[in-house]
Amino acid sequence: MSKNVTLASRNNRLAVFEIRLPPLRERKEDVVPLATSFLEKFARDLKKPVRGMAPTAVRALLRHNWPGNIRELENAVERAVLMADGTQLEAKDLTVGGAEQGAAETPGRLGAIVRLPPDGIDIDELEKMVILEALRLNDWVQKDAARFLRVSSRVMNYKIQKYDITHPKWSRNRE
Repeated sequence: MSKNVTLASRNNRLAVFEIRLPPLRERKEDVVPLATSFLEKFARDLKKPVRGMAPTAVRALLRHNWPGNIRELENAVERAVLMADGTQLEAKDLTVGGAEQGAAETPGRLGAIVRLPPDGIDIDELEKMVILEALRLNDWVQKDAARFLRVSSRVMNYKIQKYDITHPKWSRNRE
């Protein structure tokens, strides 16, 4: 007969072993195998014909410091697979290495790359930032910002109220 033995600490949490895993920036030899594994997974999941990486993409991956560790690498490869046009990832598909190598203003590409903090961000905060930027780009004209974000004026008005966004240019904000 077997017994289940649980180790518990003073605060009734399970005792765990601490495993020290150096950050990815200290394990450059792991970058390409991990990226290749992520590439295969995302190519399959996204049904993209991407099968490998060009030497320029490999160099870009190895040059980057990976402050967000493996999660950042995974996100970078997922974006690159999504943006890739051919059967190989190119450096232009990646957004690593300081300058956004994939952020060129070309048709069908994102004009700006959102840089998220490695510890995450509240989705409402992100949405508010996007709305504020759309309003700024459209000279604070709500109807134009709504069209820019491909939402109705009604949705834009709701979001502006939800996030308590104001601007002196708007008549309801003038005294």
